[in-house]
Amino acid sequence: MAINNRGQVIGRLHPFLQPRAFLWQNGKTTDLGTLLWRTQTVAAAINDRGQVVGSSCADGEEHCRAFLWDGGKLTDLGTLPGGDASHATAINNHNHIVGYST
Repeated sequence: MAINNRGQVIGRLHPFLQPRAFLWQNGKTTDLGTLLWRTQTVAAAINDRGQVVGSSCADGEEHCRAFLWDGGKLTDLGTLPGGDASHATAINNHNHIVGYST
C-alpha cells in the first residue's frame, strides 16, 4: 500500500480471509491489530515517523472507524458529529491526518 523514507512498508495480509493491516520493517512483519469488535484493518498511509493510519472495519465498509497506529498502540479516531463510520486516508510528518466520515 505505501512506503516511507525510512523503508517501512505497510500493506494487507489475508489470514483466514480477514484482511489485516501490517507494517514491515527490518525484515519483520507486525500485525497492526483491530479496534474492539472489528475484524478487519486496512492501512492507508505511513509517515516518516512510522505512524500508520487506516480503517478498522466489521463486515463491509459500513461499520469502519479510522485509526492511528503509533508505537504498537491502535487508537480509534472516531467520527464527525452525526457520522457512524470514518476512514483515515493520509498522515504527514506533523501528525496531520485526513480522511472522511459518513
